[in-house]
Amino acid sequence: MNTAAPVARRPGRPSRLSREQIVTTTLAMVEGTGVAGFTVAKLAKRLGAAPMALYRYFPSRDALLDAVAERAFNQIALPEQSGEWQAFVLEWLRVLTVHFQRHPIALEVIAWDEHLSPGWLRVWLPLVQVLSEQEPDDERLAYMLRWFSHASLGFIQGYITAPKQVRGFSEDALDPFQPAQRALLRRVHRHHAETPGSEILDFGFRHIVGGLQVLLDSAGSAD
Repeated sequence: MNTAAPVARRPGRPSRLSREQIVTTTLAMVEGTGVAGFTVAKLAKRLGAAPMALYRYFPSRDALLDAVAERAFNQIALPEQSGEWQAFVLEWLRVLTVHFQRHPIALEVIAWDEHLSPGWLRVWLPLVQVLSEQEPDDERLAYMLRWFSHASLGFIQGYITAPKQVRGFSEDALDPFQPAQRALLRRVHRHHAETPGSEILDFGFRHIVGGLQVLLDSAGSAD
């Protein structure tokens, strides 16, 4: 009978790393500090590993963040590219908003340091394809897409991050204002909480799609 005791692992020896473990830990760190505050050195310290050990799995910081973006976007179910383009864009915006609400980290990993992630490009591509069918001129299409990106992502991010419940303000906060201004602020705030957020979202999306239509119409009239 073999009575030899098993060899114990040396204290402090880190467990074997895996791509999954690295991506999961990176995701948690980026959620806490944002992309700007994330470094491979900090990740290595969190994992109890040497930085060079991480580079065996990911050759660069960008490659690692690309994997995080892939994780952040791989569960989004994009709408079918059928029917009128306006209906597709509206549904694309709604689906994207729901995804960002469930996974706020996705907003962080769209781009960093002028680097667009492949995960985001897969989400963006169906929209580009649909709009390219309406605007064949590449220069005008690029202008349209840049405007749409600023208008839609800025609006969605503002909607998600804005406080949903505002209890109000104290009377002391109104001291710097004139009586008529105080009365106006009180009247407006009284109805603030009664405004449905879903209606505001739908109103914004329809006007963004309307802006695309204006750009298409203006390009057609210029020709």
